[in-house]
Amino acid sequence: MSTSSLQNLRSDSTSTFELHKNGRDRTNTSRASTKIDVRSPDFVIRLLLISILFVDLILTIALVSLGDIVQQDTSFEQAEDVGSAWIQMLSNLGITLLGVVSLGLFIPYSRRRQIVPILQTVAVLRVISIILSFPSLSYPTSSRLSIALTCVILNFVELIVISVLLLRASRLSRLASPKKVARHSVYTQISQNSSDHASDLSKVFVEELDNWMLLRQTRKFLRKKYRSGRNAWALLAFMILGIGIATFVAEFKKVVTTQSPLYVAGALESMNDPSLLNYFDYGNETSPKVLLVVIDGLRYDFTSKSAELNSFLSSEVMLNDSVVLHMRAQLPSMSVPNWISILTGAPPESTGVLGNLLVPETQFDSIFKQAGLVDLNRGLTGSPWFSAIIKSTLPFLGGDATLPTSLGGAGDDSSNNADNVRCNITLDALGPRFAYNPYKLFLAHFSDVDIQGHCCGVDTKWNKKDTYSGAVYNKTLILEKIMSTVDSETVVVIVSDHGHVNRGGHGGVDDILRSVPVIFYKKDSNLANNYYQGPGFYGTEIDDMVVQNLDVAPTVCALLGIPVPRQSEGRFIDPVLRFIPSDLLNNHFKDLYYQKYRLVSNFLDTLKSSTKMPDNLPAPSLNESYPIEDYIGFVNQLLDLHTSVRDKTISSNTARNITTSIVLAIALVVASLFLMNGVTFCDVASILPHKEMLDCPSESHLAFSNRKAFIISFVSVALYYLICIGVYNIAFQAVGYRTWDSTVIHTPQVLSRYVAITVVPGIIFTYIMFRATHMIYTFWPKGDIWTKSKILFVGKDATFSNVGMIYLIRYYLLFWTVVSWLFLFILQGSYTFMVPGIFRVHFVYAAQWAMRFRVLTVQFMSLPLCFSTLIVMIFGPWGKMKTKLPDMDGLYLIKMYKDLRAISVEKKRFNFEESLEEHKNKVYYSALIGEVKNHKFRRVQFSADLIDLGKKRNYESVPETSISVALPT
Repeated sequence: MSTSSLQNLRSDSTSTFELHKNGRDRTNTSRASTKIDVRSPDFVIRLLLISILFVDLILTIALVSLGDIVQQDTSFEQAEDVGSAWIQMLSNLGITLLGVVSLGLFIPYSRRRQIVPILQTVAVLRVISIILSFPSLSYPTSSRLSIALTCVILNFVELIVISVLLLRASRLSRLASPKKVARHSVYTQISQNSSDHASDLSKVFVEELDNWMLLRQTRKFLRKKYRSGRNAWALLAFMILGIGIATFVAEFKKVVTTQSPLYVAGALESMNDPSLLNYFDYGNETSPKVLLVVIDGLRYDFTSKSAELNSFLSSEVMLNDSVVLHMRAQLPSMSVPNWISILTGAPPESTGVLGNLLVPETQFDSIFKQAGLVDLNRGLTGSPWFSAIIKSTLPFLGGDATLPTSLGGAGDDSSNNADNVRCNITLDALGPRFAYNPYKLFLAHFSDVDIQGHCCGVDTKWNKKDTYSGAVYNKTLILEKIMSTVDSETVVVIVSDHGHVNRGGHGGVDDILRSVPVIFYKKDSNLANNYYQGPGFYGTEIDDMVVQNLDVAPTVCALLGIPVPRQSEGRFIDPVLRFIPSDLLNNHFKDLYYQKYRLVSNFLDTLKSSTKMPDNLPAPSLNESYPIEDYIGFVNQLLDLHTSVRDKTISSNTARNITTSIVLAIALVVASLFLMNGVTFCDVASILPHKEMLDCPSESHLAFSNRKAFIISFVSVALYYLICIGVYNIAFQAVGYRTWDSTVIHTPQVLSRYVAITVVPGIIFTYIMFRATHMIYTFWPKGDIWTKSKILFVGKDATFSNVGMIYLIRYYLLFWTVVSWLFLFILQGSYTFMVPGIFRVHFVYAAQWAMRFRVLTVQFMSLPLCFSTLIVMIFGPWGKMKTKLPDMDGLYLIKMYKDLRAISVEKKRFNFEESLEEHKNKVYYSALIGEVKNHKFRRVQFSADLIDLGKKRNYESVPETSISVALPT
């Protein structure tokens, strides 16, 4: 290059550089002198956003306060609602503080360098806050619902304002960023020091530098495209998967603890109002005493399988004075839900108690509460869990206060000692010590049979020592002591809450879990031969009679001469009605009808059903009275109406949830595909084959890569679920569980086994899956075993042969993970909706309960796949492994080919050169193609030669730092 050429180059470059420098100085000067203009659009927009943030915060504080004040018209989910309101308030407080700090009203907007990422953070937090606020839209009162709806609307307004600010901030950022400064600064440095050594600077070096600077800008441009596409797709996937995980956590919590009750507090109070019982004639003085014995975990078939129990029931003491009936427990077949059903007559779907853990005291009416209204002496001995659910209805210092809770707690190998203590307490309560004020109602709970079923199983295949039968034998001895102690004025009612599968455990839908006995005994009553033969609900054939455990509470109350629990869905068990004084029998049937009338009326109001109460049924009245046969017909008609409306509600709610979920799932799948095709390097449109595409090798190669990655990711996700589900079923079949239901988590102690079998296979397969895709596209060095092991197991120091395929596979893996969760959303439509807190289905039935647990289990299995694909997406398809620039160039080529294919489709001709010429980024792509066509490390060698040349000629003004500034990292 001649001296004049160098001078011209220096002059042009210096003038250009000075122009940029002066422009930058002017920009900095203008920034420094910027003053706050309260009338500027930026100030007004920021003031509007901060005002909305403060208003939203004040409304959430009001929502929390209102939730604590208004007691009479809130549901028993109030604690959960107020908890979510507190979470919403705290999140709004954090967002408000972040917004105020980042959007300082008295700081020039142009000087806020971090405004874009902070605004993006606020936007993401707001989207998450909106998702978490959906449960607040299920508040039952109009005032709370209005505030919650206003908050949600304000949240969307905030997102709109933030979007406006982001657009303005990005525009200012583009205007304030000088271009080509680094390039011209290098030109200037070279030209200023080249006058004496013109022969050493060849024209090739200048051209190489020019091409290299353009290539640097190309990589920067494509890297920005890569990051923006990754962030957008990861955000959408995070929102969908986040909603799925939130739904899973909420529903799994319900399975092991509680859900909201069917009736709100106001409805319960109206039904429980004692003034409504002014028609009832109490018969406490002439009514018998009742001893209610609960043998936890006793199966119905053991009344005949157990030689000792069968012998006891056939003994002279029991044979003539007792009847043994087949009874059905409620779903779910857990202890606490069925205890509450026995005491209240209400099923778990109404009380909201579905599991044994963290169950509060029930607010439903019970036999103990009704006995307390007329001050009947009542007591209880049993598990602390039992007394906790009705503790406020027990007399002062009563209940299990006489029983040390350390004896036979839940999970011990044996609670026989505790049962013996409870037996002694029961015998004492029946003895002469309380003759001055005898117990009219006493409950004795014995738990060792259940403990043996949990820890060891029922069948001798699993229970080698046959401890379950041994526990049944021990309880038979206790029953013999009790029967020899009770007097002829006491009716003994022996029930069980649930059964056990042969392997041990309960909670599922197996018929053997719901088949339990109920035994009635009254000394010297000849009940077996002289039971009630009048009009009743179940007929007179005892051998064919199958009653519900919901019937225990109404029957016990009728025996005590008190009204039935007001939320009971049960009826009278006919054979023991002979113990009720004949002059009070019609009164009890009348009370049962009036209770059912008000219950069904509230049930219809709660469901907002269009069905009306039948016109032929008389409304509750103080003076009217009908024959027993009429009351039986009225009650059956009401219960049939209750069942019909319940079934219709289940069908309509399930159809609504599934249909809406399908529509939303299809919309989200389409949106995901459009987003991937629009902002990522994935060419979704090329997956489907086109005839014209085969005419161009580049386009067909791109389509083949996308199609191959699409299929590989689909097969990987399908194999993931097949292996996880297969391992789960094989593992639990191996330990003795034949039905896939909640029986496998029958105690907290076995949850660890459930978690291990459910999650560990997914973790292992996910690791193998991600490592396999890396190994396929990895160059294996000829090094030692240690180097290869690091590449094989952790991918350290790996060199990839096709980064583009790894990129495509990872992105499509996340897509199929999202699709799998959307499919699970559809499957869970029978019990909930895809968004937590809305469209809930309160009712529980066998098919739905089994499906619920299976879907929850598969969602649990999905967590390793979900988290791993999200983490890989956030931190890059190759994780922390280093990728060289030539490999990244191969990834950038995917984007180039995708854009060129889109142009070719629009022009309906597939010419590579024409498409490149018409593309808006043709300069960038031409530089990238040139780099890829030449040898990969040409740029590195060139920059090293240039630095060496500067050192050799003592070019002090061309230090390494001035070149490294321009070098890509």
